Amino acid sequence: MISSDKKVQIDILMKKYELLRQEVLFQLKESKLPAKYLQIFVAGSLVVIYYLLFNVHTEELSEVLPGLTKRNLLIPFLIAMNVTSYYFIYDILDSYFCIFLAGGRLADIEEQINSKVGTRILIWDSQFQKHQINRSGKSRIAVTIVQIMIILTFSVALPILVYWYLWFHTSEQRILLIIAAIISVVLFGFFVYVCIDVLFRKRDEPYRVIQQIHLDNERLDDERRRLDNSE
Repeated sequence: MISSDKKVQIDILMKKYELLRQEVLFQLKESKLPAKYLQIFVAGSLVVIYYLLFNVHTEELSEVLPGLTKRNLLIPFLIAMNVTSYYFIYDILDSYFCIFLAGGRLADIEEQINSKVGTRILIWDSQFQKHQINRSGKSRIAVTIVQIMIILTFSVALPILVYWYLWFHTSEQRILLIIAAIISVVLFGFFVYVCIDVLFRKRDEPYRVIQQIHLDNERLDDERRRLDNSE
């Protein structure tokens, strides 16, 4: 038989559980929007790059602005394209991180409710989400690999290919081409680091932090009770 105090506690936890579940659904929806914007941005950027490479001539640009060349347009555009595309990518990763934060709290609430009820009635975040089927499913691995290949192609291979084209078609500002290529590689390397950190290293960290907070609170409560008894 569950006491009235426990019923009140369970009711409070369930309300918090429902709010966090809505937060997860909201973040899932939010993660889809940057992905759509990124697709549109990639398509538009490819059109602009193709147009600048094969349809724009330096003579035409010089008529608009003296000293303006195809190279002077392409390099800044590619750098801006790289930085902007990673903004969308990091926005997606941030949504996933928010999902992991909410998931850690949901798992903790499930365990609290199960403990108060005396049986495991809630298992989704506290047990099922941690199962190997959710971490290493072939479809998820395949999608992740394809996504990384697309990002690698768009953020590293394509800019470097354009830089290589400009390298052999102009003898000016080659140092700028080298710097731009290094920027592309560094940005992708940082993306890989953040991706691994968010999706693998920090995925279970929120739950561990919450458990540590519970342990610290229990220790403080025990110390407070000992002080009260000693008085």
